[in-house]
Amino acid sequence: MYGHADAGRRTQEANMEEQANELTERDFEALLTEAIERFAEESEEPVMEAGVEVTTFEAAGLLTDNRGLVIEIGDAEFQVSIIRRR
Repeated sequence: MYGHADAGRRTQEANMEEQANELTERDFEALLTEAIERFAEESEEPVMEAGVEVTTFEAAGLLTDNRGLVIEIGDAEFQVSIIRRR
């Protein structure tokens, strides 16, 4: 039989799954931006000393309907598209 703690954990997992199902591309874009910025701040990797700048496609003026990020690390530039599949 399941105890009270198991029921609470199942409820918490169900709530987290529900929140994940409601996550939009814009929400994920913000989450990913924050994760990259935190990683850059806390990282001891020498490449991060060059500085990291994260900009959304929208703010960068890219001509696309996709959500995404432009990530600059030193002189390198990366573009990450965010497309929700389900």
